[in-house]
Amino acid sequence: MQRISQYEDGDIEYNLLSLCMSPMKEIQESLIENAHLILDVEKSIAALMPDWKLFVQSQSNLPMTMDEIKGLFDISADQINNAHASESARQRSEAASSDPEKLLNLYKDLILEQKAFRSEYMQEVGSIAQEDELAATRKQDHTPLVYMAIKALAEAGVLKDIVLDLRSD
Repeated sequence: MQRISQYEDGDIEYNLLSLCMSPMKEIQESLIENAHLILDVEKSIAALMPDWKLFVQSQSNLPMTMDEIKGLFDISADQINNAHASESARQRSEAASSDPEKLLNLYKDLILEQKAFRSEYMQEVGSIAQEDELAATRKQDHTPLVYMAIKALAEAGVLKDIVLDLRSD
């Protein structure tokens, strides 16, 4: 801020660079934590109610399978199994651990969170593709134009004089 304040408004005399974690990486980590929590909650529910899946109303209320997560989000099963839940997530899980109804509600909440993370991930993928496409349009190869200009100068007999003038300097 001190450096920025050295210049008057409207002057662009400085550069600003910020380094941060990739949004894709953050979303992946959130998905990993979420998938880990879902697995933990599934185990807790199964211990209390072996037929718990009957209480999940539809397929849209089920999380993605491990294979779907691994394939779509470049996440391994080891990453999910070795994930560490945040303190708040652990507290939520522990608070519901002995009550089947609370566990089912937590499970549904985790699935909704997973859907939101998947949506964020897909938006970020689209954003990156759009940025890559825009960057590709900014890259232009001017070699053919330069070649044609030099060729035209040579054919006009001017190039030899330009080279001689440059050598004499």
